[in-house]
Amino acid sequence: EPVAVHDWDSVGVKPESTIVGAAAAVFVSFGTIVAATIAQTAAFLEAYGSRRRLSSTQLEQAWAAGAWVLTFNAKKESCGGGAGYLQVVERDLEERLRRAGA
Repeated sequence: EPVAVHDWDSVGVKPESTIVGAAAAVFVSFGTIVAATIAQTAAFLEAYGSRRRLSSTQLEQAWAAGAWVLTFNAKKESCGGGAGYLQVVERDLEERLRRAGA
């Protein structure tokens, strides 16, 4: 159960739904694991939602934010930074966008 999240390179004012969505997409990142699976992301959002009720619109925003952070990281990978994001985006982007209502 998360107590705090520190992500200083993303400091900014953002809606709660987009912060939780980005976190849900990458909370398992460690070593060669770069992103949460769809099921892990859904479980994260469900657990978060059990404490802080998210509307259906906010839930869609969360999924969209997760898709954004993964595509952003995939773009960095295509420029020589990081590894594994392109594969995740290829595998999961369509489903993430569907859940985002796009």
